[in-house]
Amino acid sequence: MRITLVLPFAAAFLCACSVAPPAPMETSLIGKWVYVDAKGCADTYTFRSDGTFSSTSGKEALEGSFSVEGPANVSAPFKVVHTIKSGNSRPDCRGQVGASVGKTDTRYVAFAPQLDEIIVCSSPTTSQCFGPLKRTSP
Repeated sequence: MRITLVLPFAAAFLCACSVAPPAPMETSLIGKWVYVDAKGCADTYTFRSDGTFSSTSGKEALEGSFSVEGPANVSAPFKVVHTIKSGNSRPDCRGQVGASVGKTDTRYVAFAPQLDEIIVCSSPTTSQCFGPLKRTSP
């Protein structure tokens, strides 16, 4: 998974969200999301309505569950907590092998106004984010 400093981009997403709040999270995050870095390596996340997810990054493949907490206000990102249930212990796009079964990871997600793109941040301040991830299927 890539973490890139994209503060201006994050601000644009959050400002856009404050104008038109996203649809209920259950329908907004569900689907397949893809980010391709400058080297052509793809991070893909699929969120399902039953609370499970799958993701790939480089040669890494993960399966698990997720939960979502709505933001405190319309300009804040959603909190998404992933719990890894299985993985193949292969390197991700950064060459790291670090995702282990049982690990819980918290990220913060901000939507574009049309709900077709998201940025993923390591904190609610949206200071370290990557993206945009583009929705490829509902």
